[in-house]
Amino acid sequence: MTAAYAGDTIVVKAGAYTENVLVDKQLTIRSEDGSDAVTVTATSADAPVFDLNADGIIIEGFSVRGGLTNEHVAGIEIVDFDDCEVRYNDCANCYNGIHIGNAVEETATGNIVEENYCHDNTRRGISLRDQVSGNTVYNNTCRNNTDGEICIKDTPSDNIIWANTFDGTVEIKYGNIFHSPPEEVTYTYGDTEFTGYVGNYYTGYTGEDGNGDGIGDTPMSYGTYKDEYPP
Repeated sequence: MTAAYAGDTIVVKAGAYTENVLVDKQLTIRSEDGSDAVTVTATSADAPVFDLNADGIIIEGFSVRGGLTNEHVAGIEIVDFDDCEVRYNDCANCYNGIHIGNAVEETATGNIVEENYCHDNTRRGISLRDQVSGNTVYNNTCRNNTDGEICIKDTPSDNIIWANTFDGTVEIKYGNIFHSPPEEVTYTYGDTEFTGYVGNYYTGYTGEDGNGDGIGDTPMSYGTYKDEYPP
């Protein structure tokens, strides 16, 4: 990676690797054969497995394993950087699976967290903290995380969280956008096509779907905030 230039793509062949990867330039780093074939395990539990330290980084298709630590680090961490994409990864044995945060206002925006499997972490599957805004969390699955499948607290705003599966409790302390943005989408439920907003799936949701469109008739409420369109 040291020899790579900003804008390069690095393809990682199948295997098990032990290191903490600091990515400090705009790179695409992806596995050749997907997360089942490539595992990256932290050398040190005190640092993220992938620490994204530049704008526009893409991390794709890895099994990411931390050190089952209580240190405040994630498997994949974005702090103060924009327009990164984290997708198709399997994140486990970390403090948080994936974390977006900022220490500098108006940073950590435009990031996409998509189709990751975050499970068996010592705190949460996905974490949005501080004042991050304008990020998208889409179609991820979070389960068996000790303190919650997703954590949204401090003052994050205007983040779009939709079509995720939260198979357990959630910790949502601040309002964001919990459905498909900003327009309705076309989706298929059963054998029928519908158009409407789509929220997130929660195993704790107990509402009914009276009209059979695959969307609950009542919101999923978590205190002050709620998801209006839980499937």
